Amino acid sequence: MSPAPSPLPPGLGRSFSVAEAREAGVPEGRLRRRDLEAPFWGVRTRRAVRGAAVDGAGTALVDGAAARHRELMDAYGRRMPAHAFFTGLSALVGWLAL
Repeated sequence: MSPAPSPLPPGLGRSFSVAEAREAGVPEGRLRRRDLEAPFWGVRTRRAVRGAAVDGAGTALVDGAAARHRELMDAYGRRMPAHAFFTGLSALVGWLAL
């Protein structure tokens, strides 16, 4: 069994770019550990424990999907060009989160 990964600087947040992590002193090998996901090139997110209970109407499943969509939007925002913006479903999910 491999040792537990070293803790990440708390200032990185849930999603962060590889460049932000490197500037914070995180070694390259730490960014490849299994407790992190790489949803997009140059971006890492802390792996979440998934699995919410679903009520009879499936509300938690819908809420969970929207939450995951917002997480991915936040992660992609770390590498998205300044002039770009979300459209369609992503714009709606972002707007509803306000």
